[in-house]
Amino acid sequence: SGDSLDGCTTVARLSKPDLLRLVERAIQDSGWGFLKLGARDEHPARYHVYGDLGSRRIRVYVWNVTHGGGAARSATEYRIQITGAMGPTGAGEFIAEPEGRTLILGWWDEIGVFVGFDYTRHSGPLGASPSLQVGEETLRAAHVGGFAAHNKGSGEIAIAFRPDFIGHYIENLENLHDCGVSPQVTRLLNRIGENPDDVSDDEITREVPAERQYAVVSTRRVLRDIDFRQRVLTAYGHRCAMCGIQLKLLDTAHEVGLCPVSSPIGITPPFSVILHWTILRVDRRGAGPYHGSPRREPSGPRAWSAAPTVPVRPERSEVEGRVGAASTLGEATRCTA
Repeated sequence: SGDSLDGCTTVARLSKPDLLRLVERAIQDSGWGFLKLGARDEHPARYHVYGDLGSRRIRVYVWNVTHGGGAARSATEYRIQITGAMGPTGAGEFIAEPEGRTLILGWWDEIGVFVGFDYTRHSGPLGASPSLQVGEETLRAAHVGGFAAHNKGSGEIAIAFRPDFIGHYIENLENLHDCGVSPQVTRLLNRIGENPDDVSDDEITREVPAERQYAVVSTRRVLRDIDFRQRVLTAYGHRCAMCGIQLKLLDTAHEVGLCPVSSPIGITPPFSVILHWTILRVDRRGAGPYHGSPRREPSGPRAWSAAPTVPVRPERSEVEGRVGAASTLGEATRCTA
């Protein structure tokens, strides 16, 4: 059920701790790990995040996305209402993360998408009752395609995206938002969101300034990879093909690059899997019961090369408990098959 605002029905708003948990889960789902800096539910939240391309510090502001409200507002206008963002003088102001990235996010729980706003466009005093707007069409396009850009005018764009895109957004947010200076490039980004295969490298080279070409090319690649990942996980029922575990720890093999597979939906020996050490049970002889008999390693994510024998399934309750322990460490726990 929702509240009524001038005839518009709104969904229930999530608490700040719940919003931060969504951000953390999204970071992990996009293949990144994180270390929380500061108090657990402090807002803005600060993290040290790390992925394949390195690590960085981020400061995260996040609010619920709600309808603009009022008869004078467009029925398709949505916004985040900025509250509690206090600068060093006590006035409303976003604080930049020193030598890091500052994220200004909204979360629309109705369809499960984030929207990111450009900190550089809102780095001064915020004024009275500040809010940042985005169109409903952009939010829904991101839900379908994974990514969409909303032209706010004056060279500013808001970027809506599904949770598994957040790692790429963190890595490229400055160049992606800078694409807003060109309406033509903004339209190109939206075409990529609708169909990554519809835009060629040559077209990107012609239309996008050199300093932003990598962000655009890699956006297309990431959206294609996300689509591939979803199709593979759906085909397998979100279960590991070798041990049958169905938890939020599955990844597709090509994203790690360690598992030799004959096709996106097939596995060939020797099997290679990625498991975080907290879900490995190694007995005194060094034998691991989950995926054959791997070499014993002391800690950390490792590649295990197992003999092509019938794997021994783990006790589900034990694995779930160990995965829960790994999640509290902020690790991106992955099992590749």
